[in-house]
Amino acid sequence: MVLVPDQRLAGFTRVTLDAGQSKTVQVSFPVSVLAVTPGDIESDNPPAVETGAYQVQIGTPATLSADFSIHS
Repeated sequence: MVLVPDQRLAGFTRVTLDAGQSKTVQVSFPVSVLAVTPGDIESDNPPAVETGAYQVQIGTPATLSADFSIHS
């Protein structure tokens, strides 16, 4: 079993806005930041990205989200 936090920071961009202003922002990150080390904390296994469903959340608190999947 691999224990990972429910949420983790994968990427960010700082945006400065004036009152009432909006901007389109692109935030990207390599899929490798989703890698976890299988086994316990002292495992010799290399980190790997698990297949399955993920969700990107944007904002504090998260006001926008997008789902995506990793396939083998």
